[in-house]
Amino acid sequence: MIFLWGLLIHFFVFTVVTRWVRLSASRLEILWLWKEILVAAAGLLVVWFWFTSGRKKYLELNKKVRLWEFIFLLGIVVTASFSLLIHDQSIGQYFLAFKYDFLWFLIFFIWYHLWYFLSSEQRKNIFSWYGKVIKIALIGAFVWYFIIFIKPWALKYFGYSTAVFEWKVGQQPPATYYTHLNQWLPRNQFLFERPISRWFFLIAFWPLFFVLVIRKKSFEKTRVWRFLYAFNVIVTFSRAARWAWMVEVLVLGVISQRKSLVRFWKYVILPLVLVLGLVGYLWREQIFYRDYSNTGHLKMVSQWIEKISEKPRFGRWAGFAGPASHQTEINTTATEYNPENQFLQIILEFGFIGFLFRWWLFARFLRLGFALVFSLSYKSLSASDSNRLLLSMSTGLLWLAISGLVLHSFTDRMIVYPFMALFWLILTHHLSEKKTH
Repeated sequence: MIFLWGLLIHFFVFTVVTRWVRLSASRLEILWLWKEILVAAAGLLVVWFWFTSGRKKYLELNKKVRLWEFIFLLGIVVTASFSLLIHDQSIGQYFLAFKYDFLWFLIFFIWYHLWYFLSSEQRKNIFSWYGKVIKIALIGAFVWYFIIFIKPWALKYFGYSTAVFEWKVGQQPPATYYTHLNQWLPRNQFLFERPISRWFFLIAFWPLFFVLVIRKKSFEKTRVWRFLYAFNVIVTFSRAARWAWMVEVLVLGVISQRKSLVRFWKYVILPLVLVLGLVGYLWREQIFYRDYSNTGHLKMVSQWIEKISEKPRFGRWAGFAGPASHQTEINTTATEYNPENQFLQIILEFGFIGFLFRWWLFARFLRLGFALVFSLSYKSLSASDSNRLLLSMSTGLLWLAISGLVLHSFTDRMIVYPFMALFWLILTHHLSEKKTH
């Protein structure tokens, strides 16, 4: 609910307020940080309870999560030491890099410490209700798309400008993103800041939506929601979003249809592979041979190898890799370089030593769900709703990570805030269910 209201506030503040009230950028800065303020407030609650009854509660936390938290805090100490002592940077410079590279772990641990506020039943109701939130987002985006498709000029009444491409504080938001300016194909961003934020959301939450809404129901009862989700993914006009979503559908299909895998391969996977192969062949110029999207990324990787080989252990410095630029050449006089890759960005900034802490934690989160498939029996996957929910979060995290190979999927706080908060809810519910059994 907080996330949904947050999107509405975000939308109206940076459209209607910017357009009609015309507040200066300096006055709007505090509104831009509403998500960070929310996390800070939760963090203060954790500190307060630590000095009251929180220390006893901390010992009740799952030992596995306590170890993760220790590794996370150790990683902060090590990477901060690199920045402050080795690279002679300020705390502010480190904090900016931390916000892009490590904040999503902090969100999880803060909310995990507040677990005793909610009963198991309350947690279950919250993440079940999130299925309704996604439904609202899908319907709203459907209506939004047809407004901008039929009447693109209608956006000017909300303060949008066709002269703006990137959205900045105090500036009118872009009218819409187009795949080609001369074809007028609007990219659906709905309440999100940009279309890319929208498709990060769709990829991250499709597995959870599948478990909460699609699974255990007939195709006839869920075809509207299947269509709406597919439509939302398609009109982001992102090749990465479409491919990631289709692979997610296949993975979840294999898991859910494991009892009849032969039929699933024969009637779903094989036809889909043939269709995708035909599309890839007919439109290969637009899909595979685009200079910036494909060959440009390969060029960035080769440049990264050269840069990282110079300082592989401790990295360059926090903030060296800009999180959202479009640089294709390394400017030796510039203070930042963007490899357009979430993982390479962290290695460039903190070296392999700093990257190991993040990778270790990331692998633990992935294993939470996929261990239920690969390490345990299939019966355990179907025996508990919390098992399926935990798998859905790990699946969403995996495909956010894969998209992070060419983008910055974990820097978008509009996605990682609700995603990691729900990860906490589902994990605590899973652990409590495990204790009772």
